[in-house]
Amino acid sequence: MNVSVTRQTISISHLEHQSQHKLGLASLLPVQVAVRNQKPIPIIAASALARRRDAIIRATGVILVKKADTSNSPTTFNDLPVEIIAEIFLVCHARHNISHFPWVQVVSKEPLPPISLSQVSRLWRAICLGFPELWTSPKLPYTAHKPSHAVALAHWLSKSRGCPLNVNAISNKPFLSGVDSALLSQMSRWKTVCMSEIGGLLPGFLSAHQTETPILEGLVLRLYPGKPLSQIFDQIVPRLQQTTSLRQLDLRFAGFMPNRDALVQFFAGVPFERLTHVRVSRNPSLDDFVSILQRCRSATHVELTSIIYEPIGLLPNKICLPALQSLTIHTEVPIATALQNFILPSLRTLRIVFEYTRLREPEAIAPLLGEEFVRSSALEYIFVVDYKGSLAHARGYLDAAYMRSIAHVEVKIHGTHSISVLREGGNQCPHPNCNRAHIGWSAFNDCQHIGHQIPDTEFSGPFWYSPYNYFELGRF
Repeated sequence: MNVSVTRQTISISHLEHQSQHKLGLASLLPVQVAVRNQKPIPIIAASALARRRDAIIRATGVILVKKADTSNSPTTFNDLPVEIIAEIFLVCHARHNISHFPWVQVVSKEPLPPISLSQVSRLWRAICLGFPELWTSPKLPYTAHKPSHAVALAHWLSKSRGCPLNVNAISNKPFLSGVDSALLSQMSRWKTVCMSEIGGLLPGFLSAHQTETPILEGLVLRLYPGKPLSQIFDQIVPRLQQTTSLRQLDLRFAGFMPNRDALVQFFAGVPFERLTHVRVSRNPSLDDFVSILQRCRSATHVELTSIIYEPIGLLPNKICLPALQSLTIHTEVPIATALQNFILPSLRTLRIVFEYTRLREPEAIAPLLGEEFVRSSALEYIFVVDYKGSLAHARGYLDAAYMRSIAHVEVKIHGTHSISVLREGGNQCPHPNCNRAHIGWSAFNDCQHIGHQIPDTEFSGPFWYSPYNYFELGRF
């Protein structure tokens, strides 16, 4: 990539030339100052940012992922503006498990943490040390239970220089006290945090005053129902209510289903009304699904999973959620009736995952959605995944007249007969005027994308789907 850039500010090549005349830490200071003085990258629309991210990934796939050799000099790369190199570093050492659909996985590349990038050359080291945003998203590995981990974490956090932190501290066993204390001491800088009751951060978070987390916007809580949850529920609810800055919440219940009465009481205290992004991994029935969704009046993204029981019936009045743009539902039962309770005028993306659907015979196929619900929305994308389904189910979902008015539709069936059906061209739309491959097959749950690539939507997704995710601290 041959890039020629004219800038009024000092150039990277000149800074690199300067650094060759000095040794040690002092040689890094001019570059650090220049990086800190660079004009920040402007905040642009999510769709444009996604396109820029994809372009950076493609470009850096050649520059940084391939082995370096004598014929592939980094000179042209080093001539790029400082802020572009820094953003490339930010993307390249993130995990690339990014996709437009929760059930489609892009092949992950090994992350390149800033520690690794800083060891390539003095120039790269200077940029890494002068770009504190690279150090704001530590992810503690499950094995971070040694004294050296606490020391390394403290050094890592010091390089972030007061920037807001995005912390992933979900673990399967408690951390050392030094690790917990290092993270808890920076609680005022938490912007997003993922934690579990096993990891050790949760007690400190629950006992802290609300003023100690003034900028906390996103929270992932992983709870284990193997323990009595009523007591911890009583602690979590007041903390969530007091954290007025909170806008994104992901509640994950690992293991078996919690006691429904305790769960319903817990949900009643969660401040869903002010959240913009919501994910709940346990919704015992469609009644619980309806009761949660109707309270998400400010949400643009909602994901509710593990629905296993039928609803009682329709509500007396429909509920309008004007802000909701993306809805994801994982269910074992039909959801058309439950959705008839809602008017979602801004809904653009609907994802439905049927997990081991009970209805298997073609003649028993329930309607996917109600026509009134679809026509009252702004749906542009519908994605359906059906485990253990059949070709008849897929074509039944697509047969509804309203489906033909939606621009992007995909139906994916997981079954052992997938390969033979795919060879026969069974993935084509059943309507004669449509040549798109709406129907996909996966015999071994390999999560391959089907049909045409769906473009990015313009609204922002939840932080737990962030393209930059969390950066591993590495091996110590």
